[in-house]
Amino acid sequence: MLYRSVLQITGLGVCVEVMKNKLAPAMNKAYLGINFGKGFCSEQEILELACEHRLVIQEGSNYIIGRKVFSDKYSAGQYLIENERVIDKIFMILIKTTFI
Repeated sequence: MLYRSVLQITGLGVCVEVMKNKLAPAMNKAYLGINFGKGFCSEQEILELACEHRLVIQEGSNYIIGRKVFSDKYSAGQYLIENERVIDKIFMILIKTTFI
């Protein structure tokens, strides 16, 4: 899957199949986003975790972050990229709820 802005391709979404040794569970899949020139797309991962923990509400294809509604995952991710305070706040809440 390609990530696109209006005029250009900005990244790539890939599915990685992890195969481990005989003692580990069978094959697992991981979906990763890679932004060209920036590396792995951590904002998308944080968005997915925030949806799982109900910090961001997902209704169909819409994402609700605070009082803002976004029509798709890409635009919600772009909002997080542009607003570091929001993503830092979500990240700190995820750390507290997940690891403490």
